[in-house]
Amino acid sequence: MSNKTSEEDVQKVLKMLRVSNPEKATRENAIKTMQGMKAMAGMVVDKIDEDLQTGKVKVSDDGKVSRNN
Repeated sequence: MSNKTSEEDVQKVLKMLRVSNPEKATRENAIKTMQGMKAMAGMVVDKIDEDLQTGKVKVSDDGKVSRNN
């Protein structure tokens, strides 16, 4: 999903809501769900960045990720 909400994305999430939570399957809730997913993804990226900067996580030259304890 891009930063801009597309009609196609709204319809995909609406379809997901119809299956998983039919009583909440509205366009408004689909958009709210997308906003929540984007916010959560941003927090995950921030945490990964923090862990990389502090050395808690490292990425090897071949792309493998490991956690330093």
